[in-house]
Amino acid sequence: MWYIITMIKKPLHVLIIDDSEEDSLLIIHELKKSGYKVTSDRVDTGQAMEKALDNKSWDVIIADHSMPKFNGLEALSLMQKKGADIPFIMVSGKFGEDFAVEAMKAGVHDYILKDKLMRLVPAVERELKEATMRHTHRLAQRALQESEERYRLIFEAAARLIISINEEGVIVDCNSRISKLLGFTVPEVIGLSMPSLFQSGALGDTENWLKTVLADQVIEDQEYKMVRKDGKVIDVSINFSSARNVHGVHTLIICVIEDITERKKAERLTHKANEELELRVEERTRELKAAQEKLMRSERLAALGKLAGVVSHELRNPLGVMRNSVYFLAQILKDFNEDAKVKKYLGILEEEISIADKIITDTLSFGRLKKPDLQKNDINDMIRWALEKSQVPARISVTLDLGDNIPPVLSDRLQIFEVFCNIIQNAVQAIAKRGTIEITSRAMSDRAEVRFSDTGVGIPPENMDKIFDPLFSTKAKGTGLGLSLCQNIVDAHGGTIQADRSVTKGAAFIITLPL
Repeated sequence: MWYIITMIKKPLHVLIIDDSEEDSLLIIHELKKSGYKVTSDRVDTGQAMEKALDNKSWDVIIADHSMPKFNGLEALSLMQKKGADIPFIMVSGKFGEDFAVEAMKAGVHDYILKDKLMRLVPAVERELKEATMRHTHRLAQRALQESEERYRLIFEAAARLIISINEEGVIVDCNSRISKLLGFTVPEVIGLSMPSLFQSGALGDTENWLKTVLADQVIEDQEYKMVRKDGKVIDVSINFSSARNVHGVHTLIICVIEDITERKKAERLTHKANEELELRVEERTRELKAAQEKLMRSERLAALGKLAGVVSHELRNPLGVMRNSVYFLAQILKDFNEDAKVKKYLGILEEEISIADKIITDTLSFGRLKKPDLQKNDINDMIRWALEKSQVPARISVTLDLGDNIPPVLSDRLQIFEVFCNIIQNAVQAIAKRGTIEITSRAMSDRAEVRFSDTGVGIPPENMDKIFDPLFSTKAKGTGLGLSLCQNIVDAHGGTIQADRSVTKGAAFIITLPL
């Protein structure tokens, strides 16, 4: 059995600086013999080399030390000016010792005689490895520098005072928040004992709490009283934690300090504020309940309009037949001197038919949507108004991105307000715990568009085509009339309302109204 072994060739991008194509082919041949898949360009002028460096990435540069219009040292200098770190190997028919020394000092990585090209591949492989090591080292150095800069930036930008102390409790570093919180400059506190910044004995047994923190036990939210430079005492909350060095040894204790003086003052007013808040909550709950009942009545009203339309069609036809029948009976019996009793009952029947017809008419008038009272309104004002009245719970954040320069919308302010409230309330109900409601508006060519989106439970795909149907609801206490009413109102305005089917999380509704 025969096996064919295929060697995977290593790609190598080589920039050859040589005026001799024949010499270049020898170099490429030598590299290919060693299993490299060579991609190369040959240049012999500085301009051509600069263009090659700008347009491609190179693994190695192999240059002749002397050419009619260019030379190897000039090529090296050009590469260095470009800021490139590419293995640079010089190949030539001969090298003087002085030139070789000069070339290596200038930065040439190796030099090879053309009659000893067997040294080329080992030199290339060695320089590629060293270039990789240099690159890795630069990345590590850069990462370390960036890490230190980020640490210092975060340290100084922190909203709280951060103090680092050593194992003896002596301050070794702190951020500039020290001046705002305690009135000291950074140099003034470096070298001080940490307990000296507190009221006498406030930290208790310094040795014990130092041991506790250094034993990997974080001390959180401890309240103390510190003394400012001007002698004023302030309330603070401190988190203590330890930091290890690269050898895993605890060397520092980090103290994150927050001024809670104002919070302490506020706590003294909490009880009274809570009582007032409870009264307000009860009042607002009653108002919200009334608003919800009003909204449900509005939903039922819209459904009644649809139901009344169907019922009126089914009842008015037989009522019309009955009325005509009573009329013809009265005409026939009139010619035969009908009995007074029969005449009386015919009158009663005609009267009852009129009453039934009036009930149907009144029901239609009551249930049908009122024609919009169209006036020019600011759509962003209507959004804010609806949001204010919707009483979105604190657990839900609301994001507004309302477009500027949206022309006034010709609309019935109350009806559109009702639509917006309905959509917002649906979003609130869809968010079980914490979540977000986002409302955006923008002007289109001849319409204004409002988009409501939430991070709630969303709408199952199988329900997308049913959500605007009257009496359809997936909520345990839902009437199934809200979105139907919204659609009727928006339709009456010549607009559109639809659910965004592209949303994968939560739900989104898009409403457009003509400008």
